[in-house]
Amino acid sequence: MNRAALLAGLAVLLGGVLAAELWLGPVAAPALVVGASVPARPAPPAAAEAAPDLAASVDRILARPLFTPGRRPAADPTLPIGRELPRLTGIVITPAGRRAIFAATGTGRSIVVTEGDSIGGYVVRTIAPARVVVSRAEGDRVIHPSLAKEPTAAEQAAAVVPPP
Repeated sequence: MNRAALLAGLAVLLGGVLAAELWLGPVAAPALVVGASVPARPAPPAAAEAAPDLAASVDRILARPLFTPGRRPAADPTLPIGRELPRLTGIVITPAGRRAIFAATGTGRSIVVTEGDSIGGYVVRTIAPARVVVSRAEGDRVIHPSLAKEPTAAEQAAAVVPPP
């Protein structure tokens, strides 16, 4: 009985606090002290500055739908089109997909492509464990991974020019 009376009293007390909150309304802000500095609020940005050209953004987004399998970033401008293929440095085959890794000439970067991508004017047709088949109008070409070629002793000697 004692416990039930305590809970009933607590319910009445909380109900009274709730009724007082609703009856009195919101509490007024505290008064400002005379002479105290009030931090200035920054002005809201102008509507023209805050919102970029939404129509252009929407057109750009809709031009490349998010869930299209062929969605790819723009072509790498450092890769010369129509020239010889870069050196194939590796092949990665996982349950998530097949990828071929090419060494970009002169940039020190690698280029990763999947089946259907294009590189150096060729289209990657097949990626297998030890070879990649690429094709263009002239026909197919089979490429095997190769390591960076170390110069032989004769090539090193030929590269050294004796002083005059």
